[in-house]
Amino acid sequence: MMLNKKTSSGTVPDYVARFDYDQQKNEEVCSIYKIKKKDNKNYAIPVEGEQNQPMSILDKYEIVSTGRIFYNYNFSGDILYSGNGQNTKPNIDTNSNRRLVSSIRLSGISKKIAAGKKLTLKATVLPNNASNKKLIWKSSNPKVATVTQSDIVTLKKKTGGKKVTITATAKDGSKKYASWKITSMKGIVKKVKITGSKPIKAGKKLKLKAKVTATKKANTKLLWTSGNAKYATVNAKGIVTTKKSAKGKTVKITAMATDGSGKKHTVKIKIK
Repeated sequence: MMLNKKTSSGTVPDYVARFDYDQQKNEEVCSIYKIKKKDNKNYAIPVEGEQNQPMSILDKYEIVSTGRIFYNYNFSGDILYSGNGQNTKPNIDTNSNRRLVSSIRLSGISKKIAAGKKLTLKATVLPNNASNKKLIWKSSNPKVATVTQSDIVTLKKKTGGKKVTITATAKDGSKKYASWKITSMKGIVKKVKITGSKPIKAGKKLKLKAKVTATKKANTKLLWTSGNAKYATVNAKGIVTTKKSAKGKTVKITAMATDGSGKKHTVKIKIK
């Protein structure tokens, strides 16, 4: 069954959309063809009910761009639909434009990860209402690190000193992408220990120190976090600032290695 949008006799659509169904991914897929005339004749467009006609228009008009896009995309202008035997019309809104990804930003705990360890990257895709926010993840060198399609990077063992780039590319055809460059470190953190913990008055500050035990050529940078920012915050230098309203409360402060080793130490600070 061909699925056609009815158009005026003697006119042509701006685009031709041919739909298919990907059973493995369980989603509608279509190729978009922007067309223009090869001659000066106006060919009438088949209307609803006519069979085996729509794609024949490609013999009369030149394909100037194509794209593979997914279910629930939106299009504007006159569109001619061509189905693949499906009896239901895809969910298409011809009165609004599809929203492409405009930017991708990656974030992670560090760009220096111990060989053999893992890193989870977070992707922020904009705009928030993009029609298709799915990404394709790829490693520049799978011998150094691999990446899953759920954004988990695994550094291979014995790759210390080597570099690799992880790239996330928008799947909507917008060609937007973001990269995260990683250095595989030869050394690794073995232990983290916080010192200087003691009770502190509400509204005051406390300087904590952390001792890192690691093998040679390790990334020894730490990430400091507070268990409850309503009670106290902590900066990258280990300085804890308590809130005046947190009197009588207890807050957990953690110093965690950023090399992928997972080593960390947490202390409890009583706010007087």
